[in-house]
Amino acid sequence: MIFHELHGSFPMTYLLHDAGSLARKQHADLYGAWTAVGSRLAYARSDPRGHAMEHLDANLDLILRVMESEQKEIINQTGGPMDGGPLFIQLSLSKTWLFAVYEIVRETCDVPCGGTKNRSVYCRDASCFRCNSLKPVKDILARYRVPLAKLQPMGRDVRQRNQLPSIAFNNDDGSIAWLTMTASGEPEEKLSRQEISDYILEMLLKIEK
Repeated sequence: MIFHELHGSFPMTYLLHDAGSLARKQHADLYGAWTAVGSRLAYARSDPRGHAMEHLDANLDLILRVMESEQKEIINQTGGPMDGGPLFIQLSLSKTWLFAVYEIVRETCDVPCGGTKNRSVYCRDASCFRCNSLKPVKDILARYRVPLAKLQPMGRDVRQRNQLPSIAFNNDDGSIAWLTMTASGEPEEKLSRQEISDYILEMLLKIEK
């Protein structure tokens, strides 16, 4: 049986299929960029087979970018984003995307640099990919990943558990944004999911948006 004949029988599967196809079509350049990022991270890990397969996680970024552009247009037409189910899914996918990217960056950043076997030491060489690209990306991601995953601010205190970072909405790009708090209770810089994604691509490939 030809797969397209099954479309009506498996609506959710084909909904995801269509979403992925649309996203890759609209953002083919970014899909290529994420594929290049995956290759570069695999090389840094001495992983020629690229076991992390980051280009698959890239589908989340692209699908979210389509949702975000549509939310931005909805905001322009109605004054606010479409809430309810679509917003809940956008929130969940945004958090899932951030966790997935953080873990592979963290794993790659654990590979020592500068001829040392100690992963906690950074060589600080101006040409070191780990020091000058990976670590800044890891630090930015950790600022949001720790509160979202552990429900506590960076520099945790047991009295500060069960603190979810404030969720905002970036009307400029239609994406979810998070505002975290430091251990001392001071607000951190707020970044949207799309801003974080753009920053990662810029740092790991030195490309512009």
